[in-house]
Amino acid sequence: MSLFFEEEHIIAIGVNIMLVIILVVVFQIAQVVYMGCLRGAGDTFYTAVASTVSVTFIRTAGSYIGGYTLGLGIIGIWMGVLADQVSRFLFASVRFKQGKWTQIKI
Repeated sequence: MSLFFEEEHIIAIGVNIMLVIILVVVFQIAQVVYMGCLRGAGDTFYTAVASTVSVTFIRTAGSYIGGYTLGLGIIGIWMGVLADQVSRFLFASVRFKQGKWTQIKI
């Protein structure tokens, strides 16, 4: 961060954002794999609904609550993105483990 900014408070904010993004990426990679497997097996309706619910409601509510209600600012907004990725991971991994996707005819 110090390559791009000189202000210490901006650097500190950037470092905190990067720490949240580390967690976001871990869950994002896992959910992309699960969702891709489900879509490839023909379970496209479930993946579309899960993604829509997650992005539209969970990310929005999480970002608002984190950013404004809890007063965390931009870190709280990124926590909303983390909530989105975690929820998609949970939706996809539970669906995958249930095995309902194996009964879909494509």
